Amino acid sequence: MTKTKPSFDFILKKIRNKTFGLLDTVSPEGESQTSGVLYGVSPPESKFRIYILTNHNDIKLRKIKDTPQISFTIPFCHHFVCFLPFSTVYFESNAEIVTYNNPEAQKVFKKNSKLRTVLKDVMNSNEKENLVFIRLKPTKRALLYKPGLSFRSLVRNKERIYDIIKIPEDKY
Repeated sequence: MTKTKPSFDFILKKIRNKTFGLLDTVSPEGESQTSGVLYGVSPPESKFRIYILTNHNDIKLRKIKDTPQISFTIPFCHHFVCFLPFSTVYFESNAEIVTYNNPEAQKVFKKNSKLRTVLKDVMNSNEKENLVFIRLKPTKRALLYKPGLSFRSLVRNKERIYDIIKIPEDKY
């Protein structure tokens, strides 16, 4: 039985239901860093973008200023089957820094309860003036590791577990 490749819409729905990802940056000297971050996704009517809140003093922001090409990985744990490795969506991206007052970034963070709490906490701190958003514009494809496979397929591992999907032009 052949597995069909998941659609971009299926993957995008999974991405929108999560808020945690891994941001990988590299300095011009080749020093890499992986940071766990909370993220939000642009509204469905907009181009596919990911927003991450950070501050001016963060090392990842300094690395992005020097080298805006990053990678981003979103893990999807198997809640009931903890012994299986996480499924992931991975893509390379161009990162840009946008102001804290960016309307789309604010909208993205305000529509999710976890991210709204982060914004609320920031509003009540002295950090607000140091905050910016990182906007990720993914390249035209994503690498998938096992999303959408059935439990049986995951355990038997008989089907291809990697897929590459293209991001549709209207979302890029």
